[in-house]
Amino acid sequence: TKIEWGPLREAVRVTYKLEGSSIIQIYTLTRESRRVDVETTIDWHMRRTMLKAEFPLRLLSRSASFDLGCGYIQRSTHCNRTTDQAMFEVPGHRWVDMSEFGFGTSILNNGLYGYSVRQNKISLTLLRSPIFPDFLSDEGQHCLVYSIFPHDGASLLPTVKETDLLNRPLFVLDGELDSFPEKVLTFSHGSDTLKLMSLKRCREGGFVVRICETLGRRGTTTLRCALPFDQVFLSNALEEPLEELKSEYGHVELEHSPFCLITLIFR
Repeated sequence: TKIEWGPLREAVRVTYKLEGSSIIQIYTLTRESRRVDVETTIDWHMRRTMLKAEFPLRLLSRSASFDLGCGYIQRSTHCNRTTDQAMFEVPGHRWVDMSEFGFGTSILNNGLYGYSVRQNKISLTLLRSPIFPDFLSDEGQHCLVYSIFPHDGASLLPTVKETDLLNRPLFVLDGELDSFPEKVLTFSHGSDTLKLMSLKRCREGGFVVRICETLGRRGTTTLRCALPFDQVFLSNALEEPLEELKSEYGHVELEHSPFCLITLIFR
C-alpha cells in the first residue's frame, strides 16, 4: 500500500501474517539519497524459529566486509574450508558490504548483530525464538530499521557515512542562537576516515574526546577544537593522561595508525 508520495519522499507499506505473528514493513525512498530504508515492526509469537531478511545480489566477490564498530573485518563468501562451513552465522555491527569492481551493495541497520553471507546472498538476522534457556526469547513487539545502500564499490567510506546518518540522525533542539559553536571539532582535509566516537565531560575537569580510524588508513591530521582549553593530553581508555600534546590557537596535530582508537583530554 502506498502511504506517502511527494517530491521529497515516497513510502510503501507491506504487511505479512505468519502463524499468529505479524510483520509490517515500510519501504522509504528519499530524494537525493541512494538508500532504501525498511522500517520494520514485528509482533512475534513463534517458537524454534529464526526470522531473517535475505538479499540476493548480482555480485561476484570472494569476501564480504563486516563492521566492528572501530574498523571492519573481511570474511569469505565461500564454504571451501570446514571453518567456513561452521560459520553459518557471524557477528557484525552496523553494516555488511559486498563489492566488486565498479559496484557494491551495503546492508545497514540500527541495532542487529547476526549476519550470514553465502556466495552472492547476504542474510540479516532480525530475531530468533529458541526455547532454551529463555522460552520467551524475542517474544512480543519489536521495532527495527535496516537499509539497502548501493554504491560504486571504490571505497567503504560512503557506507560508513550513511550508517552514521541512519544511527545518529540530526535532532533539532531549542536554545539560544549563539550559545554553542557551529562546529565543535573539525579534522583537516584528507582525514575523512577518522570518526568522532564521543565527546563528554571528564571526571577531573575539562572534557574527553574519543576518535577512531575506521577504514585502515595511516596519516597525520590537525584537530581544531572550538571549545576553550589550555592543555590537551593523550590518554588511555581509563582517562589517565599519558603525555601532553602541543597545541596552538585551538589546533592539535595528531598522528594516527590504521584502526586506532585515540582518547584526548582537554583542560
